[in-house]
Amino acid sequence: MSMLWQDLRYSLRGLRRRPGFTFVAIVTLALGIGVNTALFTVFEAFTLKPLPLKNPERVVRLSGRDSHGATQPLFSYADYLDYRDRNQVMAGLAAWNKIAVTLGARPAGASD
Repeated sequence: MSMLWQDLRYSLRGLRRRPGFTFVAIVTLALGIGVNTALFTVFEAFTLKPLPLKNPERVVRLSGRDSHGATQPLFSYADYLDYRDRNQVMAGLAAWNKIAVTLGARPAGASD
């Protein structure tokens, strides 16, 4: 145990001797911990928590089939309105869509 205290005192003396390095190390740790906490909070809210619904086991996903029998997960907005207006079975109907977006990159040849 005395070696641990000796190593700790030695490291603190080294950090006191180089305040610039100490500042950079502390800021790096703070940013890393902060970003990790923020990302986990978002991940937990959208992935780990159950859906805020009364009966989540009754949620269904509708998909269509094209003329060749292949599954088509997307409907047009007109289809959604038609399903919503003619719905007599479901308690409610919602539409959503996801797309891939690249942030921070500019397409080749794009100008301001």
